[in-house]
Amino acid sequence: MRCTNRSTTSPASALLLTAAALLIAATLSAAADCLPVPGDRITLADLAPALPAAALDDPARHVGFAPRPGVRRTLLFREWAGSRPRLTGEPFELCVIGESRPLTPEAVRAALLQSFAASNTRPDIDIDELPRGSVPAGTIHFPEANLRAARPNPRSGLVQLNGHVLHGSDPARPLRFPIWVRARIEADLSQVELSCALEMGDELTAACLRTATVRGYPFAATNSSTGQAAFLGRTARRGLAAGTPVQEPLFHPRQDVRPRQEVSLLVRCGQAALRLKATSQSGGAVGETVTIRVEGSRHALRARITSPGAVELLVPAAASFSPPNALTPPPVQAKEGTHEIPLD
Repeated sequence: MRCTNRSTTSPASALLLTAAALLIAATLSAAADCLPVPGDRITLADLAPALPAAALDDPARHVGFAPRPGVRRTLLFREWAGSRPRLTGEPFELCVIGESRPLTPEAVRAALLQSFAASNTRPDIDIDELPRGSVPAGTIHFPEANLRAARPNPRSGLVQLNGHVLHGSDPARPLRFPIWVRARIEADLSQVELSCALEMGDELTAACLRTATVRGYPFAATNSSTGQAAFLGRTARRGLAAGTPVQEPLFHPRQDVRPRQEVSLLVRCGQAALRLKATSQSGGAVGETVTIRVEGSRHALRARITSPGAVELLVPAAASFSPPNALTPPPVQAKEGTHEIPLD
């Protein structure tokens, strides 16, 4: 038995395939003959290559809105000619296309370097991925706010930045075509890290801190702006190895006054001041409020920490009941001491 290969294409199908091929060829030819429009509006000057000189009465006259970059539009005669009669050699319809260009890594890298230059930073940029397709012919711009808000992927180290292409006919009010880029961007950064190992509960001292230079995203969150002084005196929450970056979650909050610590209490009432000894019931840092108790008093007081081991309590002055014309004696400055005052 012998197999014979026979075509199953009918004459009608062959005719349809031929028509489709001719349509595609005509479309490609029309795209090549389309007039590029650089702005967001079509002017008569954009149509000048396809019109006779007599038709260019006002080259700046707006004919219509331009298509998006890479998109074609067909203009009929009445759209650009208006009510005037058709001239000899003037076409009945014209094809226009929004001017576009490919988005190249070189152009994006140059725009990123210009945006980072505003913050006095020149990082190394390695482009990983760009959007496919064309963009308008304009200026590529990445706002600094977008650069500061972006954060790299912890695993890949790539960061995605959003920007736009400024284009259009009006420079004062340009149009924005959104774009994005995924790249690896690194620069030299300073960070505070441990120069020695710490056990859980160990206090951090200046001898165990150092400033190191690392590679990272230019606007990554580091502890260099906080400085070393903000971490001195704090205790480790867990064991930390040397070289660990110093970060807030790794240490207990700083306590300039600890619970059950004897503190110096300064009581102020107007111009009078009295210094006493008290015991703190809670802990905190300078500027925070803690609970204290004076010996012999049944009530706890709230005082503000002014320095390590010292707190301050402000007592409002009592209202005066003297007649309006009466002479008020000058305030008396109390001497400092350890005298008890009734606080009940």
